[in-house]
Amino acid sequence: MMARRPAATAGVVGLAAVLAGYVFWASRRPQAAPAPDANVVAVFPFRVVDAGPGIEDLRDWIHDLIAARLTGEGGPQALDPATVIRALGATDQASRDSRAPDAWLRLAEGLGAGWLLHGVVAGSAGGLSLEATLVTVPRGAPGARARVEGTADRLPQLADRLIAELLASLAAQDADEFRAFMRTTRPALQAYLAGRAAYRRGEAAAAYFERALSLDSTFAPAALALAAGSDLLQQTSGPDERWKFDAVWRHQDQLSPADRALLIAYLGPRYPGRSTLAERIAAGEEAARVAPDRAEAWFLAGDNLLRFGSLLGYPEWETRAIDHFRRALALDSTNAHTLDRLLLLAAAAGDQQQVRRYATLYFPHNPNAESVDVLRWAAAIALGDSAALVRLRLRFADMTPMSLQRIVAWGQRHGVALEDASRAAAVLVDRAEGTRQRQLALNRSARLWLNRGRPGEAKRGFDGSEVGFGPRQGVGALDFRIYAALYWDGDTSDAAAAARQLETYVEGGPLRPAEAPDRSSAACALAHWRLAAGDADRVQAALVQARRLAAPTESPEPLATPVCLAAVEAQLAAARADPHAAALARLDSLLREAWNSRDLLLTVGNLIAARLYEARGDLPRALDRVRRRAGWEAFLSTQLREEGRLAALAGDREGAIRAYRHYLALRSDPEPALREDAARVRAELARLELGLTEREVRPRDAR
Repeated sequence: MMARRPAATAGVVGLAAVLAGYVFWASRRPQAAPAPDANVVAVFPFRVVDAGPGIEDLRDWIHDLIAARLTGEGGPQALDPATVIRALGATDQASRDSRAPDAWLRLAEGLGAGWLLHGVVAGSAGGLSLEATLVTVPRGAPGARARVEGTADRLPQLADRLIAELLASLAAQDADEFRAFMRTTRPALQAYLAGRAAYRRGEAAAAYFERALSLDSTFAPAALALAAGSDLLQQTSGPDERWKFDAVWRHQDQLSPADRALLIAYLGPRYPGRSTLAERIAAGEEAARVAPDRAEAWFLAGDNLLRFGSLLGYPEWETRAIDHFRRALALDSTNAHTLDRLLLLAAAAGDQQQVRRYATLYFPHNPNAESVDVLRWAAAIALGDSAALVRLRLRFADMTPMSLQRIVAWGQRHGVALEDASRAAAVLVDRAEGTRQRQLALNRSARLWLNRGRPGEAKRGFDGSEVGFGPRQGVGALDFRIYAALYWDGDTSDAAAAARQLETYVEGGPLRPAEAPDRSSAACALAHWRLAAGDADRVQAALVQARRLAAPTESPEPLATPVCLAAVEAQLAAARADPHAAALARLDSLLREAWNSRDLLLTVGNLIAARLYEARGDLPRALDRVRRRAGWEAFLSTQLREEGRLAALAGDREGAIRAYRHYLALRSDPEPALREDAARVRAELARLELGLTEREVRPRDAR
């Protein structure tokens, strides 16, 4: 049975922290004995009352069975039963036989346990009952109580059920969740709870949830938790990933209304089909409305806005995201993911007071989080802590890949510490294990060099890699080289060579599998290349070919072709001086209906839309489109240069200054061919900063 207790009870809050992932930090005690450890439970021998013959002999076995099931996975770890027995043996008889746990609390505290479990055995071999109570140490505040019944010959199973009910009672947020927990096995439940605790600390948790599902494929909460921590949702349709999420969808009747709302927000309302990013934002907001007392609902709503709001042009997306994160923090002040977002946002804004606040909440409690070093690094930059930066730079080689990847991305997105970003990218390449990891690291490094205005360095990175960007980026290795040359100051000779290979490929010729994109996407990339060369006739041929290859029989799920085709068609309409409002509107509509935030062509499409709106004299729309970011670094330098120019034309002086400063931070040391461009931007920035007219400042010669 589930004993419901007042939510405000300190003992419930504390123990739920351990078992359900809510970290409880016990007070330091100025005693020689160890301070009570919230991860340790002292299991005392069960008292035998009103029992039949032979039951007293089971007392020690019950003690060992219960302690053996508290392994530290998904809850506290039991002290060695012999340690507890020895401590009891050193006390007086009254303490050993005490029915009130006061004396036992003192013993448990002396052993360093944060929790005390005691219980009662009653009945006979044919009808046995076990009742257990879990309380906090040293206060003795009630935590949970459970009772199970069965026969003595099934005592191990009774012990399993007893521990599972204690864990479920503490971890469940409502009766529906409790029932879901009680339908699974104790090992699956413990794996799930261990994963939930790891996730909240910012540590890798997927393996725990996958283990829980392998033990019980119908355990919906585990699948829901896996969905919450997965970055693959809506970004891939691979069967190796989808089975994990199919389980929770099939068994969603086990979930509470709040969890069902979260399920829809995680998987998207169109699951198993793809939901648009706009639908996912709306689903996150709905989850927060349905479950306003759930921190994870507010976190998800904020995270969706943070990841997708800019790309879709949502007004005040960052302010709204911060508000949602703060509401999540008010409900759960120790969640590593919420603090991660708030700390990085505060660091980006240069808000030192908030950086210190979030750092104080995060660092002491999450020393092993995968991203702890990138947060230390960003905090040190925001606080101007040069000593901390020196220490962090000395240990780049020991940082987790997650921290290094985020340093590469964050440095570019905010135009700070770009030498650190470059070094982190190099460390990722040096440490990569296996061909695929190395190639992906080279791709990441190449994107950094493109933003930094060093296409020669980028080409060397791509030359060492045959891996395309794949479904999540919407393009392959060869067609990306075309887009990089057209829209990111990439190497044009490299793009021309890639175009020649793709021409053969779309006609049915072979390519190395790692380089081969979807043929329809390859044909559309060729259309972009030919359009830039002014070869209108061949553009039309490439478009016809792309549409044919995108037929369901050839490519059942083309990833980038619709946006790609619409972008070419809108430019063709403008080049013909035809009324191109309809073509541009179609492109705009497709960009708003995006489902994959990492599709490179979304950024390309917005850049093209911005240029077409500018040609129509619509500067507000042009500026809005060029400011739409995909939340990562692709084409960032191009967007910033265009944003600065358009903002200046639209009269947004501060916006232009901000964009140009960021651009010049990225392009602090470009290759010779791009130095003149950086010099022009530097001169325009100087004019804007001084408030001079364009005629009063002439661009300086590149040096």
